[in-house]
Amino acid sequence: MQKVISRILVCLIISPFTLITYCKKDVKESPVSKTLQVKPSEDSEDQLEINGTGFGDEPSAVKLSFNGKTAQIQKIADNKIIATIPAGDIKGPASLSINGISVNLPVFNLWKTTVSTFAGTTVEGYADGDKDVAQFNGVEGIAVDADGNLYIADANNNRIRKITTAGVVSTIAGTGVAGFADGSGAVAMFSKPTGIAVDNNLNIYVGDRNNHRVRKITPAGIVSTLAGTGVAGLLNGSGLVAKFNTPCGVTLDASNNVYVADQVNNCIRKITPMGTVSMFAGTGNMGFQDGNALSSARFTYPNAVVFDKLGNLFIADRLNNSIRKVSGGIVSTVAGNGWEGAMDGVKPNVTFHFPTGITANSSNTLFVTDQDNHRIRRINSIGVTSTYAGSVQGYQDGAASVALFEYPRPIAIDSKGILYVGEKTKIRTIKRTSILIFP
Repeated sequence: MQKVISRILVCLIISPFTLITYCKKDVKESPVSKTLQVKPSEDSEDQLEINGTGFGDEPSAVKLSFNGKTAQIQKIADNKIIATIPAGDIKGPASLSINGISVNLPVFNLWKTTVSTFAGTTVEGYADGDKDVAQFNGVEGIAVDADGNLYIADANNNRIRKITTAGVVSTIAGTGVAGFADGSGAVAMFSKPTGIAVDNNLNIYVGDRNNHRVRKITPAGIVSTLAGTGVAGLLNGSGLVAKFNTPCGVTLDASNNVYVADQVNNCIRKITPMGTVSMFAGTGNMGFQDGNALSSARFTYPNAVVFDKLGNLFIADRLNNSIRKVSGGIVSTVAGNGWEGAMDGVKPNVTFHFPTGITANSSNTLFVTDQDNHRIRRINSIGVTSTYAGSVQGYQDGAASVALFEYPRPIAIDSKGILYVGEKTKIRTIKRTSILIFP
């Protein structure tokens, strides 16, 4: 009897330890770091980046989903995962597992970028009224004032148009007939107006391309000539005698000096508020050369100009297929190597095919209309170029990854970060929406 009791006690003592040992072997602990950082990818807002440790290097081992939709893993390293955000509604729980083991995700924000038609139709024409039925013919310039009203250089209609925040389109100036006349907006005439800018006092500046003039429109609608004689040429001095040759894009600095992409003169001109014209960059000779802005730098048909928040001037150098920068009197190339193409990445590999419009956001990120690639390109503050929206020629709204454009030309940005892109007969918006994601 005593031997039997002893055996039972031994079993009772051994069994609990056996059970504990068995349970410990069955528990799978993740090697992934407890604290992860999740953010939109620097390369594309359709992708996200997860930073941590212990991820391994096998993409098939990673399962990431949003609201039940599986994300495609693009890259993985031990400390970083890059994944494409799935299309559709992702406002739901997110989950991550590696090798079948669940990994805790933090609450994080993602951006979804959407392209929409803002104004105009697919028909060439001229009609004011509600923005959804208004007609345009050759949207070559877009400017946005502080209140969010848009100003349009409607080139083939030879008119300057306005779109209010309520979505009403009206004509500010121009008769529709190509010609030249100053005066009230109802009698003023333009010839292929292309560039447009607006200052804080709501004065509008227009690159009147075929008139070889830069025009000014007051808030009262009175049109005058700021500079240019109407005869093509290259001459500095008073606005009354200065000459331009196909002035296109215009922009303003903080002191309301006007900067003009003087296209056929292959240079950038500066006009003071008093109308004095000088050379700002370029020699007047066609070419592709960096260096001193006035003595050596060369451009080939520059089309658009914009300042960033740091006071640097950026130029869409159209026929050089590049983006140039003027800072401290020195011209440099930000992106593009002169060749036609659609390559993303960093200089010198990046290529464009007729970069035509350019704008900058509050973070000094550049957005470029890459006309013959039918794309909107983005250049971040460290010089990485990516495709922001568009792929092949077409017309399609929706997510930036599927949206299509047709020869996009001007581009502008408002105080909310909404981009406005001009095509021949319509204006599109590109809007980022923040989405809070919970695990």
